[in-house]
Amino acid sequence: GLLAALTLPFLTGCATAPREQIIRAWHFEPGAAELPAGEFTRVTDRIDGAVANVAAAIRTKDGSSLLVQLPVQPALPVGSPTRLRFRCRLSGASKLTVQMFDLTVEDNRHIELPNLSADTWLSFDLDFTSDSKRNDGKHDVFAAGNRVDDVFFFVHEADSTAKLWVDDVVLYSPPPRNSQR
Repeated sequence: GLLAALTLPFLTGCATAPREQIIRAWHFEPGAAELPAGEFTRVTDRIDGAVANVAAAIRTKDGSSLLVQLPVQPALPVGSPTRLRFRCRLSGASKLTVQMFDLTVEDNRHIELPNLSADTWLSFDLDFTSDSKRNDGKHDVFAAGNRVDDVFFFVHEADSTAKLWVDDVVLYSPPPRNSQR
């Protein structure tokens, strides 16, 4: 469960994601207390000189895009702000779309990451509360308490050589800046 996920090595020293604020974390190493379900293939890759197991994207059913889908089961409420921290590597593409399904409003909220460096592990910490857009075009706030049930990583219109790898994914809500701990 979530308590086991909180002791994973990749969360050690993560000052931006205090234990009590982690909504869901995904870890792809063998022996993890809970190996994640979802739409991806687990593969071995090199990150910062170390060997790691990561989520490799699969082709969508129509073959036009790459996808890593990580379910949030059961659906969980988000905080304010809602952030997503992860590492990824792209090959044969330079644009990534990251989205989560907001079950409360029944629409995806996405953030586009253009002009990414190829064949390099990159780290991101995205603010879905302030930076995401609904897929239906409506403008509203991603409110605390809204429930999410999936996180997605897409490379749209990916040619046959494109690849995407994702690792160390943490959905969290940091405490307000003025809170005392």
